Amino acid sequence: MASKRALCALRAGNSVASPSRGLATSSIARDELARAQASDPSPVETGDKLRLEFPPLNRVPPTHGVHVATLHLRAHYPFALDIQTRIAMHAASSLKIPTSGAAALPTKSELTTVIRGPFIHKKSQENFVRKTHKRAIKVFDADRDVVDLWLRYIRKNAMGGVAMKAYVHEYAEFGFAGQETANLEYLLAGGKVAAAADEIVKAFGGIEFEEPKLVTEGEAEAAEDVKAEAVEEAEAAPVEEVKAEAASEEAVKEEKTEPEPAKAEAKDTQA
Repeated sequence: MASKRALCALRAGNSVASPSRGLATSSIARDELARAQASDPSPVETGDKLRLEFPPLNRVPPTHGVHVATLHLRAHYPFALDIQTRIAMHAASSLKIPTSGAAALPTKSELTTVIRGPFIHKKSQENFVRKTHKRAIKVFDADRDVVDLWLRYIRKNAMGGVAMKAYVHEYAEFGFAGQETANLEYLLAGGKVAAAADEIVKAFGGIEFEEPKLVTEGEAEAAEDVKAEAVEEAEAAPVEEVKAEAASEEAVKEEKTEPEPAKAEAKDTQA
């Protein structure tokens, strides 16, 4: 009852009707509303907006300042973005994860211009603006498993219309590359790599591989000369074939032209 009376008072003009004192100030209405919210922490409607009451945030301060992860949040509606940011911050506080405050990144604005209609309104244009609001939360001095648990929780309880992207950093001790090479050398020295290769060859049909033969410089030059000669012969072969065809065509023409003078001589002798 107290919450309803306070809400009605705020909507009517920030005043409460009292039979003994007439009109009270707006502070009394706010006090009654605060007492009602303390007894009932459910969402409260104030005018046309919905206000969610979160418990006070107790952020854990970083101990060493080692940057472990960064969470980026994006949304077109700042109301949903703020709620998701509060959820992430309170979840990190419950898990004792040191975090920074939610930093507001620059808002991205996109302007789209379209015509109002294809016929009579084709010369009239209409503008639409879409804004993307961004937030960033940095995580410090937390174990990788705890960070993964936190990310899974906020992804499971994510609000619609809010996009999230996490950048997780991993740190390794000095000398980790030497340890990896030592493991490879141990495997090579023990013959485990060769044994695994033999098993793979057997599994794929037992193909026998031949070891490459060592070639000297003289043999390599001789092989290159042979290849060059083969290429020259292949290039010269078509030219010789063309010449042979031309010679055969000329011979055929000569054979066809020889009998005509003989016939002419026979006619002359008959005459």
